[in-house]
Amino acid sequence: MDDIRRLRGRVETHLDRLEEAALTDGSIAVQRGAQIAGVLATLIGNAAKLDGSGRATLRAAIEYFIVTDDRNNDLAGPAGLDDDLDVLRAALIALGRKDLLNLLA
Repeated sequence: MDDIRRLRGRVETHLDRLEEAALTDGSIAVQRGAQIAGVLATLIGNAAKLDGSGRATLRAAIEYFIVTDDRNNDLAGPAGLDDDLDVLRAALIALGRKDLLNLLA
């Protein structure tokens, strides 16, 4: 459980990195990154209610988001976070948290 809470800081650090990069490249999807980070923060806040499988799903979604150079490099323009969004949507469905999907425009 503590490992998931520690990952919260890495989510915030990744969002900071996106915001900093957007200062020189306005095409980076910072708003989308903020939406993803916000939903992950909500899930992290409720992680104590998850079973082992749910925590593993949440951890995987967090770890995917904090990796910059995944399927789509997060710093590669407006579509950089599309894959991160797909992973988070799948995690929300697996976690039974479809109520949070509307926060991801």
